[in-house]
Amino acid sequence: MIKPIYLRLIKYILFFYVILFLFSLWQRMPHLDDAWLGEQAYWMAKLGYVKSELFRGLIRHEERVLIHHKLLTFQGALLIKVFGFSIYILKSLSLIYFILFSYLYYYYLVVYKKLLTKNEFLFALLILFVNPNIFTFSFVFRPEILIMTYGFLSFIFIEKLLLNPKIQINAFLGGLFAGLCIATHLNGVVFILVGGILLLINKKITQLLLFGLGAIITTAIYFLDFSSQYGLDFWQYQMNNNPTINVAVGSSLFKQFIFNLLNEHQRYFHGSKEIFFSVLFLISLIFSFKWIRNNNKIILNYLFYLVLFLGFLAVHKTSKYSIVILPYFVIVIILSIKHIIDQKNKIKTISIIVIGIIYLLVSTYYNVFLTIENKDIVAENKMIVAKYKIPIESKIIAPMYFIFNEIEKFPHIQSELYYQELKKSDTLIKGEYFLNMAELNDIDYIILSKDYIDCFDFDTILKGKQFINYQVIDKTDNYMVFSKIKK
Repeated sequence: MIKPIYLRLIKYILFFYVILFLFSLWQRMPHLDDAWLGEQAYWMAKLGYVKSELFRGLIRHEERVLIHHKLLTFQGALLIKVFGFSIYILKSLSLIYFILFSYLYYYYLVVYKKLLTKNEFLFALLILFVNPNIFTFSFVFRPEILIMTYGFLSFIFIEKLLLNPKIQINAFLGGLFAGLCIATHLNGVVFILVGGILLLINKKITQLLLFGLGAIITTAIYFLDFSSQYGLDFWQYQMNNNPTINVAVGSSLFKQFIFNLLNEHQRYFHGSKEIFFSVLFLISLIFSFKWIRNNNKIILNYLFYLVLFLGFLAVHKTSKYSIVILPYFVIVIILSIKHIIDQKNKIKTISIIVIGIIYLLVSTYYNVFLTIENKDIVAENKMIVAKYKIPIESKIIAPMYFIFNEIEKFPHIQSELYYQELKKSDTLIKGEYFLNMAELNDIDYIILSKDYIDCFDFDTILKGKQFINYQVIDKTDNYMVFSKIKK
């Protein structure tokens, strides 16, 4: 049992974090994915299908995009239809799901399983909430928080089934929510695999079939925007030629999976933002492994297989993908801490407290930095348009976030990131060569942000400089603007 004095301290810290988080929402800097995925939701709302002008020219994105996070896109499109296109409306989707998940987490830990008291639950919520990935992505238009919620619901029904096999409807419901995970992001397939393998190991064959049926029904959402013209062949073409998906050409699928797994440590030990949470988990698990295994075997097995399959299948080692399994890590941590305290082992208790404090301090550093880095990007974009009197319907190269809320006036906004991606395979894309490509794409104005000025070798170019086809009409500390020379 955690002492009341510590629980009161936890309340104060959590209250501070709620205030910090609320403050961070005000003019939160746009994340790259807010624009990347937000544009997809915009076109879904406007046209009934997804395309991309930001990546016009990339594997026929200007025609149709079939590789997108379907359920996220559909819900984002619905929000746009109801409330209009806004970065904060899109961001709020993850926030709504995080609030929903927090209640679900409370229900599971306090009401249903009675693993924690109400006050102890606040400790679990604090450990989860201070995690920089949770703090950041609970207000970013990305699918991870949605998958975290659907996946946890699937886990609850699977655990209920394993504890009481007679109530077979739980297998079907577990499959339904697991299917929602893959409909939201292809990484969500791990919840189908883990649910299936646990049922198979426990020889619940009939229940496994029901689980599979439920999963098939909701997985079908992923194929709702397929058509006879843009179907499986087009999806496969975009998948195989997508530069953002790292697949070793000529390597067997088995070797790719093994290599992927061997590098999985990068997800959890990439930097200080990830390391101290991982160390807190590992030390907690080591100190109380036998007790956790004997008393919470289903949770431990579920987490093990989630880590294993995510390591096999996720094509990137970004730590944000681990968001979907963080709640299970936190359950192990909080139950282990309770057990360590009950043991009254001073060395273990002091060790876990020290690591916990370091985790809290390091996470707070990242979260405070995110909070103070606010910017009214919508107002800035509006100011740029007014300052340079950019005519409506002009074709523009600009930062991804320029679509907020200029996409309504400029439906042809191509991202500077697109040209950076091209530069990876063609290093000549810089200077006049870059401008020639812009002209071939009939671009009227080019707005380069600071990093891309250097990327395309314009750092020494001054305002007023004329090229064959474009003129530098302004250059500031933050951006550089080109206008097409009329001939």
